Amino acid sequence: MQLSPRRRKGGEVDAAFTELLDRAKCAPYAFAGVPACDAELSESVVLRILQRRQLTQRIDELVHLCTEASRRMVQRQRPCSAGREWKVSPPLRVEYMADRLDVDDPLRGYLVRHREGGWLQGFLCVTTFTHWQLWFRWDSLAPEAGLARGEGHPPGTVDVDGSLAKKLAALDHAGDPTKEGVIWPRVAEISLLGALGCGSWLIRLMIEELEAGDDYDYVVLQATDTSVGFYERMGFVRVGALARYAQPSGGGGAEQLRESKVVGYRHWTFSDEPMRKMPEPSKMMARRLKHRKAQPRRGAATAQGSMLTALDKLLVTRPPRVRAVPRVTAAQLRAAEQLASAQKLKAAASAAAAHRPKRRQSPAPSARKTKQPRKGAMVVSVPITSSVPRPPPRDRNARRSPRISPKTARAAALGLRRRIV
Repeated sequence: MQLSPRRRKGGEVDAAFTELLDRAKCAPYAFAGVPACDAELSESVVLRILQRRQLTQRIDELVHLCTEASRRMVQRQRPCSAGREWKVSPPLRVEYMADRLDVDDPLRGYLVRHREGGWLQGFLCVTTFTHWQLWFRWDSLAPEAGLARGEGHPPGTVDVDGSLAKKLAALDHAGDPTKEGVIWPRVAEISLLGALGCGSWLIRLMIEELEAGDDYDYVVLQATDTSVGFYERMGFVRVGALARYAQPSGGGGAEQLRESKVVGYRHWTFSDEPMRKMPEPSKMMARRLKHRKAQPRRGAATAQGSMLTALDKLLVTRPPRVRAVPRVTAAQLRAAEQLASAQKLKAAASAAAAHRPKRRQSPAPSARKTKQPRKGAMVVSVPITSSVPRPPPRDRNARRSPRISPKTARAAALGLRRRIV
């Protein structure tokens, strides 16, 4: 179990954290019947995370929402026969989610719920990036980073030249890795994300909100194997991170750290953990935030932008009452997902058409500028007929010229040449 130093008290877990884990075991309702969000979130409401208990008291919804989102993704990629469904494991461990909800500080984000039923449809949590390594470095060019110069990735999705890692490494950071951790105050981290059709909407909303402020310069995250492509479409880039793992306490802590080898960074792990118990190197991704001007020019877009403007229409202060989920069949659920995806594609096409430059059309004949006659000149009006006159009919009795084949024409030309010679 990978827990933060705040939760590791002699290798034991306190009663409050155990109660938090027990609360996440049972689903409060059947998430298979929860409808996915449409492109405009017309049937949903959004709540801002103001207190930590908004998440800890509903950790059962967060855990089972992630599992349902993973199941639907697998069902879309590998559809099975009628009456059968794939069984998937939770993409995020319950211990990891509970520990992040308890340790992350500051903790901000949003919750998306169904307007009528009150069911959870999505959530996103953001905090300040922190690690608990005695030795850590951003580096995309090192072989230990495992990026292999972007091989097997679309262009522009990997920090091939290492410029992004250099900018991250140059930022200020400080802290004790054995206590509160090493804090990077100018780097935000998307710690938790789960959604049924509103994941990209939440990402774009949070990025626009971070860019409107001046608290962070970059945003990073740890992506799973199945979510790398999604974050690449959101503008994130794979970046390399390195660390060394050794026992920090004891007589030879510093010497052990120097002798330990450099390996790929494992997020939410600690320097005194044995390597054999650690997971694979984390897939870290980053994106630079483009801060907006406080005073926009006249005629330009407002500082809030489109996502924050849409948030004002959906934001509520009190969550709707959770009702019983109606029972739906697998066929009805697939039809609803197909309809939601079709609506998203239609909305994206209309948005692209709105930003597409219009072609310049020629004015109508009546709207064209006509040359005005000179003053004192005589003006003659000629009636214009709508129909074009036909040519006169051809006389069938007229003698037609005989047709000459190409061979006869060549022979005649050759004979005329001989006569001339």
